Amino acid sequence: SSKSHLTVLGHDPASCNGEETKLTHLYTAAALDELPGLVTAFESGVIEDGMMGEYTLLHADGRELWFEWRVSLDRERSDRLLVVWRDITDRRERHRLELENACLAVARQKDEEAMDFFSHQLKTRFVTCLALVDGVRESVKHV
Repeated sequence: SSKSHLTVLGHDPASCNGEETKLTHLYTAAALDELPGLVTAFESGVIEDGMMGEYTLLHADGRELWFEWRVSLDRERSDRLLVVWRDITDRRERHRLELENACLAVARQKDEEAMDFFSHQLKTRFVTCLALVDGVRESVKHV
């Protein structure tokens, strides 16, 4: 563990050491389900230099934070891999907002199209009614 456990996650670094079963306070329920597979992949060597992925961890205050992890070979010891984690929570939030805005733009476009159609239909019927009224007026004049 490192000081960044405290500065980034709000957890005492000493509470972030040990077996995965003792670190449940760091993980969301979904991440806990994926954790054994990830640990097995690291231990079996399936995870190798250059691999990367995304994972969620819990801040001490309960917030869910997203991290990108990247694996590289330890240049000093070839039997070790270094895993660097980077907080991508802001990037994920921006992406979520971009998707939400895109969905809102599509919905707004559909609403505008529906209003244009509705306005056209009303205008057409109104013009038809005016023509009928004019026709009735003309017929009444001639009576």
